[in-house]
Amino acid sequence: MLPKSLHQVTVMSPMEDTNSMIKAFNTVSQRNNEASVQMAKSALVDNTMMKAVAIVSLVYLPGTFVSARILYPEKRWC
Repeated sequence: MLPKSLHQVTVMSPMEDTNSMIKAFNTVSQRNNEASVQMAKSALVDNTMMKAVAIVSLVYLPGTFVSARILYPEKRWC
């Protein structure tokens, strides 16, 4: 004789089986959505860091160009 819990699993009606599948699908979808939220938060931090790098580049690159032109006036630049 099978244990009661195993016997119940083998005699599930089609409706119960469908409900179990829907419940499993919803659980997986919820975890997937939580992972998507984490990825979005991470992307926001990356975006902020990229803006900081762009601003630093905008500040320092023109000064580097001008100082190179002053330091090496004899070099043909074009």
